[in-house]
Amino acid sequence: MGRSMSKIAKKIREHAKGLEFTFHRAFDVTTTPLEDAVLDVALIGADRILTSGRAESAVQGVSTLLDIRNIIHKHKLEVGVVGAAGINADNVKTVVEEGGVEEVHLSGRVIAHSDATTSLPLFDTDYCHSSADKVRGVVEIVHSYA
Repeated sequence: MGRSMSKIAKKIREHAKGLEFTFHRAFDVTTTPLEDAVLDVALIGADRILTSGRAESAVQGVSTLLDIRNIIHKHKLEVGVVGAAGINADNVKTVVEEGGVEEVHLSGRVIAHSDATTSLPLFDTDYCHSSADKVRGVVEIVHSYA
């Protein structure tokens, strides 16, 4: 990982002392080789890496998610992997089974249309929110692994 990112993450980790620390998807955009990036995150003291496997979605990055899991096992690191990006009831099983992740993160996002009107052309009245049904569908599948 870039030196400046590592310095920032170390500072955040210091301030989060006593709290769990998840290294967010900045992991997905670093140009650092995968194994080095995993080791860097572990050295920072992160409890988990939130990642799409350096892809647009976790399903597209499933092989890299498994590579991350294998690097963690190889080095006997105590870092979890959270599959993220595009997770839904149709693909969560693939991400968990083929990617080897212990946790998933999802928005359950749906786009809704508001009946509100505005005379300002810059404002769109459509908005996003999390769907309880979408989240519930993923939770039911994930609970089947417990």
